[in-house]
Amino acid sequence: MMNIPANYPFTISPDFGEIHFADLYSIPHITNTCRTVDELTILFFSINIPYVYWFVQFRKLLVKPFGLKADIVKEQTPLYIRTYEVGQKIGYFTIASRTDNEIVIEEYDKHLTFRIYNSLLTNEDGTMSFHNSTIVHYNNTLGRIYFFFVKPFHKLIVSTLIHKMILQLHNSK
Repeated sequence: MMNIPANYPFTISPDFGEIHFADLYSIPHITNTCRTVDELTILFFSINIPYVYWFVQFRKLLVKPFGLKADIVKEQTPLYIRTYEVGQKIGYFTIASRTDNEIVIEEYDKHLTFRIYNSLLTNEDGTMSFHNSTIVHYNNTLGRIYFFFVKPFHKLIVSTLIHKMILQLHNSK
């Protein structure tokens, strides 16, 4: 079991099971308060990183023999939707739950389960902070092995997305 930091901004439902991996990325002090968690989630998932396409193609080749989801069909996320609801898709992923300031996305297969948490919280100084976290539960040994190889790419992709979000938020002031 992985220890979650005391200042972790998300409440993890006990039905998730043991957490084997967790990360946390934050964008503190967003001064443009017209943003919503929906807008920031769409921004997160709509940023284009060219090497991600090639990573997904390579992943498809590697995982198909092991029974992991190989043919991930990316559904177009309509960018005009202002509020996403439970059951709707954002990119490859399904919204599992939401509140006014938090969207939880979940996917699972027979080898692992993961959730992505996005939240927009108000700071004491009136600015906003965006938080993104992924938690993973291995359902079996193959899930552990799979994520061992995926983890470095996950970290690279998410840190790049957060960096590009910071640049876009800074340029939109």
